Amino acid sequence: MFHDQLIDRRNFLGGAAATACTAIAGGSVFHQRIFYMLRHSWLIGLFLVVVAVSCPNATNRATANDSTKGSGQTIVSCSSDNTVKVWDLATGNLQRTLKGHGDKVGSVCISPDGRYIVSGSKDPKTMLRVWNLSTGKLQRNEEGYIEDVKCIHISPDSRHLISGHYNGKIKVWNLTTGKYERRMDLNVTEPEIRCVYVTPDGRRIVTGDSGKKIKVWNFATGKLERTISNYVVSVHVSADSRYIVSSGGVVDADHTVKVWHLKSGTLHRTLKGHTHTVWSACFSPDRTQIISGSSDKTIKVWDLSTGNLQRTLKGHTKAVYTLCISSDGKQIVSGSGDKTVRVWDLATGNLQRTLEGHTDYVRSVRVSP
Repeated sequence: MFHDQLIDRRNFLGGAAATACTAIAGGSVFHQRIFYMLRHSWLIGLFLVVVAVSCPNATNRATANDSTKGSGQTIVSCSSDNTVKVWDLATGNLQRTLKGHGDKVGSVCISPDGRYIVSGSKDPKTMLRVWNLSTGKLQRNEEGYIEDVKCIHISPDSRHLISGHYNGKIKVWNLTTGKYERRMDLNVTEPEIRCVYVTPDGRRIVTGDSGKKIKVWNFATGKLERTISNYVVSVHVSADSRYIVSSGGVVDADHTVKVWHLKSGTLHRTLKGHTHTVWSACFSPDRTQIISGSSDKTIKVWDLSTGNLQRTLKGHTKAVYTLCISSDGKQIVSGSGDKTVRVWDLATGNLQRTLEGHTDYVRSVRVSP
């Protein structure tokens, strides 16, 4: 059958060549050479078949080479050097640096639909900046006068931006239009909002403030639902919106990570092991693990069901201020006072790469969906 197919292909190609050559046969030597090549063009087809059969790995090699171009996912980091940087997650290559903030950039996030980067700064004139993730172009700048931004988060539907401010305000913005919609005030003696997070189900906003309070707000109404008393510098909510993980310990020397029931506000588990302030903690996407970063220069991976420490990741030479996990749950990304961003394998704890480029502390890191 294979032989018959080759004969048919030769007849087809030969016939096509003969038809095409009718107009030039009998012309110049140059034309006669073209005629000869076309008349025997079936040999080219046969040659390509032989190459394909004898070199089955040729296509695979091309695919493998293409994979070195990157996964399509990006890391976004911000720093006290007033910049936001965008990196390729797979290769670690720096894609672009976003400039324009007039003071340190303390918080950054990526919209769940993968369209926007939002960065928050201590500079009131560049309080909030919205950038196009694909191009790096500035889409919008929000001025805050005396209401500089401490922390930000985006709702799961990518429609709203929530900002927490040094003056105790929590603001809700329309991410698409930039329109300010409403605010919630803490009304406490020490009003700094240190962290904010929208629950994955989109129903609540969780905040942590300098008054040693974790507060849970109704997203739709803006009403306060419950308060948890605990020192806090970061909060994160599990993918099923059942648990809050908080970290803290700057003043009261409580270097622990705590897990709370979101619905009741009761303590579920305390994770002990860090020897200094814990600046950041988050759940893995499957909610089986918690990852924490500390001023003791380490990252710790915990089993949520037992509270046991699974491994400690070492490599940063200064405090680990921020961390997150890739959406597939395979990689940890961390940012530190040593001015680097590092990528780790979650399963093994091995360091995969170190990203250098910032010239001051790395304050926040995020990975695109």
